[in-house]
Amino acid sequence: MKISVLAACALIGILGAGPASANSNEEVGSDEIGRILVQELQRHPGGIIVGNEIHYADGDVFVAVEMGVYSLSQCGSGKFCGWALSNYTGSFYSTSGSGVTKNLSWNARSYSNNRSQGARLYNSSGSASVCFSPGQDRPTIASAYYNPSKVKLSSTSSC
Repeated sequence: MKISVLAACALIGILGAGPASANSNEEVGSDEIGRILVQELQRHPGGIIVGNEIHYADGDVFVAVEMGVYSLSQCGSGKFCGWALSNYTGSFYSTSGSGVTKNLSWNARSYSNNRSQGARLYNSSGSASVCFSPGQDRPTIASAYYNPSKVKLSSTSSC
């Protein structure tokens, strides 16, 4: 199902703003997921909502996940992913490519480089970076990388 930002906002208004039950088997369209999607589109406009995901023209994907959901396995092969919370929990972002540098607008506390090539993540000012070897995961990261400016996705195994 694809919906626009306005339709997502209207959906949230219809569903209400009550808290989602953490113990129920709620569908992807839960109030909490809807709010997360709307907030992300307000912060980073231009994407299209498909289920609990926002797809952007450059291939980046944001996946809305209720807080506390462990989702390391959701970072697909060939992807570089960042999660909103430490220990690969909460909503996450993914991007892919080879030999490219991508500007980011993420808020992330944990990362995974599920690629066979290296990746270099730059802090918010772009003045420092950290290398991720192929397949490397980091359940936590220094606060300077919570809002990274960009990631360089190498075409080789080194950064």
